[in-house]
Amino acid sequence: MIARRIIYVDASFNNTTKESKISLYDKDIGKLDTLILNTPKSSNEAEKYGIVYACLYTQINDMNGQRVHILNDNNGAVQNTKILDICKKFNITLSWIPREINEIADKGTKLENNIKEHNIKVLELFYDLMINKCSFNKMSILTINEDIDEIPETDKIKNILQNAIRHSKLKDKSLIPLGAIGKYLIKNNPTYTYSSLKKEIEKYPNDFQVINNNFIKIV
Repeated sequence: MIARRIIYVDASFNNTTKESKISLYDKDIGKLDTLILNTPKSSNEAEKYGIVYACLYTQINDMNGQRVHILNDNNGAVQNTKILDICKKFNITLSWIPREINEIADKGTKLENNIKEHNIKVLELFYDLMINKCSFNKMSILTINEDIDEIPETDKIKNILQNAIRHSKLKDKSLIPLGAIGKYLIKNNPTYTYSSLKKEIEKYPNDFQVINNNFIKIV
């Protein structure tokens, strides 16, 4: 089985100084990259810069043979169509996670820059070409989403479950064992608690279907 590489990304934006800080945490090797930028114009844009940097990071570190998965706590950035296009181009998957699970990357946004100026310039150029110049999809229209700081609790839980179910799915199998989903949640979402995983999943009948009490099917 191809190894999976988890990359956590976070970003902050200072409205006073107009300075953005981006942080990337590579869980496998315990590496924390921090960058300071002046180009993003909002917190949401800074988060998108962070995800784009993570994509570049995988190429610089030759991760093409791994199943790279980027985790970020900004829903607007994670759902941005151009960001998703870039991730797809590099065969990278991307998911939203609650802010409290992104703790290490979040701490990185409060540290000083430890990345060479050259790499920051490469990021700015790549972002401009791929996002602003619409290189992947010339017919699409660039939209700047408003910052999404608060997500309804029900949506947060559904996002957590969607992420766990999708990453517990076996190749060529339509049904996902409840036990596999539970193991993923324990490992990747330790702060999320539930009394019955099956009952939690049954709250979202438009997204998931429980089969034989022990298996889940994505609707």
